[in-house]
Amino acid sequence: DGIYITGDSSYEAAQHRQINYLLDEVGCQEGSRLLDIGCGSGTLLEEARKRGAWATGITISPVQVTRCLTKGLNVRLVNYRDVLQLYRHDFDCIVANGSLEHFVQVNDAVAGSSSRIYRNFFRICYDLLDPASSLRRLATTAIHISRQLEIDPRDVIRSPFEYSWGSAQFNCAMLEKIMGGYYPKIGQLEACTIPYFKSSKIVNGTHDYHRTSEEWLRRTFQSMFASPKAF
Repeated sequence: DGIYITGDSSYEAAQHRQINYLLDEVGCQEGSRLLDIGCGSGTLLEEARKRGAWATGITISPVQVTRCLTKGLNVRLVNYRDVLQLYRHDFDCIVANGSLEHFVQVNDAVAGSSSRIYRNFFRICYDLLDPASSLRRLATTAIHISRQLEIDPRDVIRSPFEYSWGSAQFNCAMLEKIMGGYYPKIGQLEACTIPYFKSSKIVNGTHDYHRTSEEWLRRTFQSMFASPKAF
């Protein structure tokens, strides 16, 4: 979602700032062994490499793997649920930047299994970290369902157009249809870290995400009018 600051509203700078913020939070430096869960096209891995870190990424997208490999990045095609088959106690730090919110689907929330899935994610991360490392840190970002938007997940399965435009049900159902995944409630992730991690910092990036979303929309509409055949 980026980190915007007064006097610099550029999207690229905000994205770069957030990536380096996350790397700072996990103590990534020269010689650090870092794992990026849901590495995308490898932007964070590239920054970690510039720091002299031993950076590894995993993704379930073959296209993303190909893109990363062409950049000379170390990326594997593997689901995070299966990553312990490849690595165990091999890393100093882990980043999951925006991937965690896709690990739970709306049907999981309906079945009441979302907390179990989050807890299993933290257990896997715990087993990936080297017990002898002085760092052993995890940083993650995710959309959360605010207390003002808490609704029955069964309502999210339905079409958003069954609800009033702009209502909580409309917004959550539309987000699920466009982006997929389902989202933790406020405080849910912290509860699920126990007994594997201790929550050391929580940052609310709602304003930054809002600005990023506006930029996505602006660029999307710009592309549609510039090249309508692409849509």
